[in-house]
Amino acid sequence: MLMGSSTIQSVSFGVTVENISFISNTSIEVVLGNRASGSVQAKIVSNTGSFVESNASTLFTYLEPNAIASISPARGRQGTRVTIQGARLLGGGSHVEHVLIGGDKAKLVGNNASNEKVIIDILKTGIPNSPVDVTVVSDTGARSILVGGWNPISDGNITSIIPNEGSYGTILQINGTELLGLGSKIISVTLGGYEVLEIIENSSNSSISVAAGNGVAGVGDVVIKSDTGAEVVIVDGWTYLTPASISSVSPTSGQAGTRVDIVGVGLLGGSKGVPKVYLSGVEAQTILNFSETSISVVAGALNVTKSGNVTIVASSGATVNLPGNWSYVVPGNIARIVPASGVGGTRITIQGANLYGGGSEIETVYLGNVKAEILFENASFVIVEAGISSNGIVDVMVVANTGAAVALENGFEYLASGNISSISPITGQENTIVTIRGTRLLSDGDTLLAATLAGVKAKITFYNETQVILVAGASTARTGHVILISETGGKVIAENGFTYGTKGSIVHITPLLGTQGTEVSLYGTSLFGHGTQIVSVTLSGVQASIEKQDDNFVRVVAGAGSSQTGPVMLTADSGATILATQNWTYIQQPNVTVVNPFHWAGRNHCHNHGYQFKPWQR
Repeated sequence: MLMGSSTIQSVSFGVTVENISFISNTSIEVVLGNRASGSVQAKIVSNTGSFVESNASTLFTYLEPNAIASISPARGRQGTRVTIQGARLLGGGSHVEHVLIGGDKAKLVGNNASNEKVIIDILKTGIPNSPVDVTVVSDTGARSILVGGWNPISDGNITSIIPNEGSYGTILQINGTELLGLGSKIISVTLGGYEVLEIIENSSNSSISVAAGNGVAGVGDVVIKSDTGAEVVIVDGWTYLTPASISSVSPTSGQAGTRVDIVGVGLLGGSKGVPKVYLSGVEAQTILNFSETSISVVAGALNVTKSGNVTIVASSGATVNLPGNWSYVVPGNIARIVPASGVGGTRITIQGANLYGGGSEIETVYLGNVKAEILFENASFVIVEAGISSNGIVDVMVVANTGAAVALENGFEYLASGNISSISPITGQENTIVTIRGTRLLSDGDTLLAATLAGVKAKITFYNETQVILVAGASTARTGHVILISETGGKVIAENGFTYGTKGSIVHITPLLGTQGTEVSLYGTSLFGHGTQIVSVTLSGVQASIEKQDDNFVRVVAGAGSSQTGPVMLTADSGATILATQNWTYIQQPNVTVVNPFHWAGRNHCHNHGYQFKPWQR
């Protein structure tokens, strides 16, 4: 092909070629210049002037010129995916060899280049707002060029990540600039190389919220990718904490109100706020306490049996799950309450089913907001004593030792309580007769079953709806409630309504023996028994006549009695009695048979068999 010369001076295909890139005696490589389409002869001219031309059978055909029509998007940065569209982009070849953005190669996406379209990823951002040429080079060397076809923009920047650590489910907010990279949405976010669980809606150019996916504990990059392919990266911007786990749940079954204790590690996912807990998909009614290692909750309500997971969602969104570890048992129910009305103290039987609610005993029963005293309980019925409350219709709630609660709305009516308007006397001691007046003194019953004065059982001598008469029992000094109890258990109470005073006491009796007519002096304390006077004195069971009395002294004259020894007892007008610790003895009535001397003279003494008599003067 050199035609005996040393080199080639020119090559033309209708027009001189732009460049001769290789010459040998058997082949020449050239770069064509531009010209109109059509068939032309090829002409080679050596440096000696010799030339050779192709004949009509070996004509060269110029194709229609290749051209880039559009680039979309025409702006972006590293990572942006760009679609180049035009005509004859392959330049008569079979594929695109490479694409240049300015002087930097882009990444060809797949093997989908054609004469009309080429897709690339930008590998280098370039200088922001400084347009550069886009060149598509085919395997034939044909070039399609769009001058100033690409305009770089500034790289995006992540300024903060809140929080910057967590675990599965943690909700984090990524703040920065140009996060969308001229796109309309974020299509991918990775934390430490792990795709996020969710990209939360309403992402913007300056803020993106995501939920962390599963990841291995450690530090890693945060990478944001928009729908343009543009990426924003912050190195070591996220820390995966040790994955949370639940080690135990106790109890593993229950119903509404059951207290459930959950133990594990990392339960709060590094956050500080109040978590949410779900038992078999039902949100817990109350969070009692919480930490990274334990959470206690009150189960929410579910009216069917169901088994499912225990799930904890921290305030950060971090989630930990224990599959199949909680079951809702058959819900308890209250079928009947007998009686359905009463007052404080009324004994009530609550009948139902599954009242334990997965627990082992009934711990508390409420009538409205008032605790009732549990007298007997099992899983199907409970006997309680109603607490004191104002009248009205209230809910009944049975609470098991697990906290499981079974309720009956408007299940009990508190009736108007009885009222004690007066107590007389308000102070006394053993055997004091106490009269109580008021309304509804029998409460919700028909019979007065028992009564106490300051906690001491009293004897009931009379009762009706408006008046009760009691006899006080024995007690030390104290003050306390007056309580009337009907056969239903209903109570009428006067708080601190009665006082037991210091019990009266006889400390000295003189003489301790005698006969009818003997004057006897009794000394002591509180001899009136907290009444106003003494109305009766007996010596060895025999009534004596009272000559003088005050609260500390009584003088009496012995009545007629046979030889006997017995107690000395005072009875006050209040009914109070005082029993002496010393007995009194009736001696035999003397029988006079001889009197010597027969008349009284001076200091002579008159004796009759040892009995001494009062002087007598004629």
